[in-house]
Amino acid sequence: MTLPKNVVARFEIVTPMFLGDADQEAAGIREASIKGALVFWWRALNYASFVQESGGNLTDALTAMQTREQALFGGGKHGQSAVLLKVDPRPVLQKCNQGQVLNGESGEPVGEGTRYLGYGLMGAFGADAGKLSHSCFRSGNFKVSLIFRKSIVADGADDVDVVQNVVPALKALGLIGGLGARKRRGWGSVALLSLNGAEEWVAPTTLEGYIEELNRLIGKAARDQIGARFLLTAFAKETDIRVGTVQNANALTVLNDLGEGFQRYRAWGHNGKVGGQDSEMNFQADHDWFKSGQGRPTKGRFKDKAGQMHSTASLPKRAAFGLPHNYFSKGGASNGSNLKMNVEAATSESDRRGSPLIFHIHKLSDGRCFAVASYFPTLFLENPTITVNKDTKDYHFEPDTITNFLNGVRTTGAHANPAYFPNESVLS
Repeated sequence: MTLPKNVVARFEIVTPMFLGDADQEAAGIREASIKGALVFWWRALNYASFVQESGGNLTDALTAMQTREQALFGGGKHGQSAVLLKVDPRPVLQKCNQGQVLNGESGEPVGEGTRYLGYGLMGAFGADAGKLSHSCFRSGNFKVSLIFRKSIVADGADDVDVVQNVVPALKALGLIGGLGARKRRGWGSVALLSLNGAEEWVAPTTLEGYIEELNRLIGKAARDQIGARFLLTAFAKETDIRVGTVQNANALTVLNDLGEGFQRYRAWGHNGKVGGQDSEMNFQADHDWFKSGQGRPTKGRFKDKAGQMHSTASLPKRAAFGLPHNYFSKGGASNGSNLKMNVEAATSESDRRGSPLIFHIHKLSDGRCFAVASYFPTLFLENPTITVNKDTKDYHFEPDTITNFLNGVRTTGAHANPAYFPNESVLS
């Protein structure tokens, strides 16, 4: 009798992980969370191959990928997953509870950039700065055991090696991914330490080794296929991955530096300042579209101080970083009422669209940490419309909104401020 193959994956939590239950309580790392992340990265790594095999037919590619996915991870006529997951029930994790202040290396509340990337997870200002609204796992290691019930699965077209399909997704999760809330903004970053069993693998010890691993991970089809029409987040010819050139032994310091640059690029600031530095004021039109003093917006319109009604045809460029992208100003209307603009995806399935820019903080075996930014310029919205307070508007995605951040381009002229995200491209 042939025993099933197995792989044991060991991970380290690099930045605090907000992986909670319905009460926002960090109660444990669940198998469902790991499986969901593996499916996401499996799709990202393999969609280009299905597009190639379908001759460029995106609908056929999605159908074929769904069939393969069900054969591997369960569902449909294939029933149970070909791979079973089990998370170590007693991992050694340091927990921070709701109401506690998340401290940085100095013992002070985490920095403004860190709080900006963790918007909604903790207080941002004053006495509430860094005070958690959700509990989290601050640090620790955990182990995931994968038991491959089948070595080979048939998806109706091909016989597929299960280990060779699933293990790359494990690596992607542990090289550029994370778990929990705000994972696309660098929270919940995890580093894969090792794989043992049917696959043997040790984490890279140098930045050069890390870059080599990423290049090995991304297959030829993903390098050849144009991703502009892709219907989901997936590696393609245009995928751009950058590693930060600034390293630090403290992951939260790295996350804060990344957040400060991101905030300085995106935010308008207060009294001309963002994080103590001069605001770049890169998005003048976005600011004017919703600046204090205008009348209450209704159905995508607003009234100026003279009582003239205007259309919001000029939609905010920063929606490119993900939807919903909402605006709120307390007492901002001319009558003293609150101003609110809800900018959302105009689809029947969801009002959300995840950011095509994914942050990750990685940790090498010697303790050095650095930031990683992965940009997936796939089709932003299949239906190119968004809603403003439920009023439907045509929307044109502008990729420069994201690439200008990565490249350090300032849209309002030269400033003495440093680059938003000092980095180098890693995909060859």
